[in-house]
Amino acid sequence: MKRHLLLLCAALIMCATAAAQSAYDKEHHYDAVSQLEIGASVQYLHGLQSGGLRNWGADLRVTKRVGTHARLRGLAALNGFIANGFDRHCTALIGISADFLPFYAFVDGGLSYNPSSAQRLNPAADAGVGFHFDIGRNLRMFAEAGADVTLDGLNRYHGDGFVKFGYTYSTGLTANDRQELAVKHNSRQLLDELSVENKTMRQEVDRLKAENSQYQTTLEKATAAIEQTQQLLQDCKAAAAVAPSVACDFMVYFPYASAELDEIELERLWDKAQEMKATGADYRIEGYSSPDGDLYRNEMLARDRAMYVYRTLAGYGIDEDRLSPSGEGIGELYAGGSSLNRCVKITKIVR
Repeated sequence: MKRHLLLLCAALIMCATAAAQSAYDKEHHYDAVSQLEIGASVQYLHGLQSGGLRNWGADLRVTKRVGTHARLRGLAALNGFIANGFDRHCTALIGISADFLPFYAFVDGGLSYNPSSAQRLNPAADAGVGFHFDIGRNLRMFAEAGADVTLDGLNRYHGDGFVKFGYTYSTGLTANDRQELAVKHNSRQLLDELSVENKTMRQEVDRLKAENSQYQTTLEKATAAIEQTQQLLQDCKAAAAVAPSVACDFMVYFPYASAELDEIELERLWDKAQEMKATGADYRIEGYSSPDGDLYRNEMLARDRAMYVYRTLAGYGIDEDRLSPSGEGIGELYAGGSSLNRCVKITKIVR
């Protein structure tokens, strides 16, 4: 009687503990479909026949979740550690449980081995209910109550009521683990998105740098043109009181030691070419150089300047037969050896 009271008290304590944890600790909910649990328990058995025998046993178990509310069970039990007229026997069972946390119901079937029986291997089955709750990370405590039945070789059965207490260890992930993995996954995904955005921003920065370099180059060219124009303006001011010593229709001016016109002078020559097209007249193109420097080189530079203007006008659509280029050497169109003598004079030929 005292033993029964002790078992009842133990069962009540476990029920109270489970209720205190709100029947199930959701933070450690092992919800993996492929969850595998390994556990062990001790059990107390009481024979169902009149004058039933009482003994203690233990089992090892493996359970695997196969659905939202279903588990496969495999148990190996050894009973009869303290036998009161009942020999020790082993039982191997497989079954299934319906799991509605924290409670579950189960039914198992298998074989019982009793070396003292006339027929040592006999069919066996059990059924019952239980509950379990988490007591730590991947660790669960459970209690079961039920009955088992074993047939002997004379088709007689032996029935026992049992109460089991034990622990299982889960190899699955907890809900908390899954949440941590989800946070890591989301962080990684956010990092990848930021990496792509950073790459896009770098490409935009490189594009802006390239545009800025182009603008800088254009600015440098414009600055150089302004400086050249200012120099030309200064030359014009220096020779403002001095007019060309010969009459001409048009003149273009070249930079120092160069046989090519800058953009400003090319625009002036383009405008003149449009006027020359309309007249239909012939023109002399005479190249000059300033007196400073080597004489032979200046004569070659004067010829090259005349030929440059000749080819440019031809490119603008003026018939080459209407143009007569010639290099005139050192120019004296402006007194005092002015740099304005670096020029080409275009004169209309009157027939």
